[in-house]
Amino acid sequence: MPPAERNAGIRRARRRKTAEGRLSTDGAYATENIRRRLRWLAHERKIPADRLPKVKCVPTEELSDFVQMHNINWNWLIGGDIKGLRDMMWARKGVPTARQLSEKIRSLPPDLEKIVREKVGPPTGGTGSRGAGASMKRRRRFRKRNRQRIASHARRLRR
Repeated sequence: MPPAERNAGIRRARRRKTAEGRLSTDGAYATENIRRRLRWLAHERKIPADRLPKVKCVPTEELSDFVQMHNINWNWLIGGDIKGLRDMMWARKGVPTARQLSEKIRSLPPDLEKIVREKVGPPTGGTGSRGAGASMKRRRRFRKRNRQRIASHARRLRR
């Protein structure tokens, strides 16, 4: 085996050790995969297929305008970054902040506010009556649900 090929194999193996390297060698940056993500997004947001921009090897001004108009995360579109997809979906849904949630709770009638505070806990982020481990368990459940949701999105994208 010539040294150049052997070195290329070593470089490829090193590249696959990083997440971005695995994405690159698996073809996440390929134009066909970018088109597939755009088609999925158009279906999800009910954007007509004729309004989708053309995808070329280099991002075009038409693609850039489309991304800005529809608030699409570049990392997700170009590389398939799942965190970018999550951030994009959260931004679209308008996930409320802790302050917004506590304001909504305060606006409830007193009897409902008491029920919510018992279930959720104090607004300061304290441990409440369940102990210190309860909030950690909730966070783990939340992370697990998010991983499941993201995995289901990824499976849909592969189809």
